[in-house]
Amino acid sequence: MSIHEQASTEPRNNMTPLEYLACADREWEAGNHQEAAGLLWEGTKATFVALAEERGLRYDDYLIDLAKALEAEGSVHKWYYRGGLGVGKLMRDHAEMDVLEGYQLESTFDMARKFLVEQNGQPQ
Repeated sequence: MSIHEQASTEPRNNMTPLEYLACADREWEAGNHQEAAGLLWEGTKATFVALAEERGLRYDDYLIDLAKALEAEGSVHKWYYRGGLGVGKLMRDHAEMDVLEGYQLESTFDMARKFLVEQNGQPQ
């Protein structure tokens, strides 16, 4: 199945982080790993937007600045949000360019998924 053939047919824009995560899980199980990676990236972006909106922070195109601002609140360790953003960006790169080997992809997918679950809970 190619990256454009999806296991599910629901619309894929403007979803909640948990909806992106649920779709990513389905795509992963269907063997559409690049599609799943792209969905995790979309879920990561949606998570950061939600975190910013909850706190009244700006979230323009520089998510790294937002991650630093969130860490500055002091409720998490210094690299927590930057790490979540980093694995999300690696998922984006894999979705666009197929950059990860199988063993790298699986562990990075798990890390990105863990970050989304920590921030949003488990998908239904």
